[in-house]
Amino acid sequence: MDKNATGTPQRFVPTISNLSSKNYDTNIDPVSNIEQNNSLHQNICENNLILDNLSVSSKSLCSTLFSSEIDEVSEPDCEELFDLNLIIATWAIKHQIPHIVLNDLLKNLRKSSQFSNLPKDARTLLKTPTTTTVKNIDGGVYHHFSIKEEVKLLMKYCDLPPKLNLIVGIDGLPITKNPPSSLWPILGHFSNLDILKPNVFIIGAFYGKSKPTDANEYLSDFVFELKDILSNGIIIDDKHFSLDVHAILCDAPAKSFILKVQGHTGKHSCVRCTTVGIRDEGRICFPDLDAPIRCHESYLDCNDNQFHLGKSISSEIPKLNLVTSIPYYYMHLVCIGVTKKLITFWINSKHKHALPKSHVNELDKIMNSLKYFIPQEFQRRPSESSRLHPFHDINRWKATELRQCLLYTGFVIFLGHVKEEIYNNFVVLSVAIRIILTEHVTLEYYDYAKSLLRHFVESFQSIYGKAYISHNIRALIHIVDDAKKYGSLNNFSCFPFESFMQPIKKQIRSGMKPLQQLVHRYAEEKSIQI
Repeated sequence: MDKNATGTPQRFVPTISNLSSKNYDTNIDPVSNIEQNNSLHQNICENNLILDNLSVSSKSLCSTLFSSEIDEVSEPDCEELFDLNLIIATWAIKHQIPHIVLNDLLKNLRKSSQFSNLPKDARTLLKTPTTTTVKNIDGGVYHHFSIKEEVKLLMKYCDLPPKLNLIVGIDGLPITKNPPSSLWPILGHFSNLDILKPNVFIIGAFYGKSKPTDANEYLSDFVFELKDILSNGIIIDDKHFSLDVHAILCDAPAKSFILKVQGHTGKHSCVRCTTVGIRDEGRICFPDLDAPIRCHESYLDCNDNQFHLGKSISSEIPKLNLVTSIPYYYMHLVCIGVTKKLITFWINSKHKHALPKSHVNELDKIMNSLKYFIPQEFQRRPSESSRLHPFHDINRWKATELRQCLLYTGFVIFLGHVKEEIYNNFVVLSVAIRIILTEHVTLEYYDYAKSLLRHFVESFQSIYGKAYISHNIRALIHIVDDAKKYGSLNNFSCFPFESFMQPIKKQIRSGMKPLQQLVHRYAEEKSIQI
């Protein structure tokens, strides 16, 4: 057991990482016994077996769990080490155990005198809020979680710098199809914390049948809190923190929604310049690459009636430049918007450059043969048990698959299987994106990447036709400007937010008051971090 400088044994603090099954003997660990049975029916049936395994004295159980350390501590220390409440709460939250199952477990455990001090109800154990306030807004309900509360929590286990750089992510998440419903969370993380993985948190959330009717009403609590923090800072326990809104990340539909401008399918849809789309072959396209750049003042004045649909409340956020502080992010723009479009041309379309089925099958064979050369750190690696989709299933490819193909495997897979001009066009895109994904790039390389992306768009037009210069294809000429401001594209990536979306969705377990459920589950999760 670790000791401090005075020789006193250090207290063991249970956390999610050190409570994993590999740290204990799974034959006697109640958490591991339950972990093997996740379904509602199985969990209930296993409670009696768990109780049998737990029917030993507290001292004996501690001795088994901490056998290498028990000789160094007295009995009171052992009781302090073993916080059964925290262990059960951590297990329940980690595996999303329903309250009805947890109540049944607690009821059976309390039959033993050794565990009579356990709470009777799951809500007590998990510190579930007794009341939840939601606000009715047009189209649904909204709850504001607060940036200040997250800072207060972070202070308990992280050294915070005096200035916090906030990155905000806004996007919609479908919850049910019939009847249709969706969740629109406002997410955040502080980009300058000294931690390995971004600590994404919820700032606010809207739930309704579709997206919020009015963006200004949806953003009002968020903007109000930001204005207060930017003016007065955050003061907690005599410590003062300032805040900088580093960036607000949205895909094209969400960006046009919160800025109250024309959507990405409109002729006046570019948020960076005044280019005007034209109709060609039944599509809106943007062949003009030299239109004047928009400025922050033009957003404040709303002087382009064909672009602005109203005044956005986001213009009230101090020091937020509505042109440069809402950057493009490459997950949607490059991976999903452009790379997927290219591969779809070759695989699943009637376009003149579509490959025959035999060629597509050959591409799959080459992709699978690369499994021996791709490190395990890559997600969705090719293998027999892989979740990597074949090329004919391109519509189901995830952003991570598209990124891997664009940056790493596409060079090998497509060489000799597509026309030379198509392959070269793909390589130009890949090289340009790799440059602006790199940290500490010189201005010379940024300019080179911008010229490459412009060349990509121009050659794309000559290969596939003017009609296919879509909003996303043309926006590539602007993304280097974002890299010049923020550095590597990874510095303002939406991948952390996207990874956080599905866990949020799983917090909603039924159709009864779904937003309140999210508030409760989120509060329970935060309670074990304190």
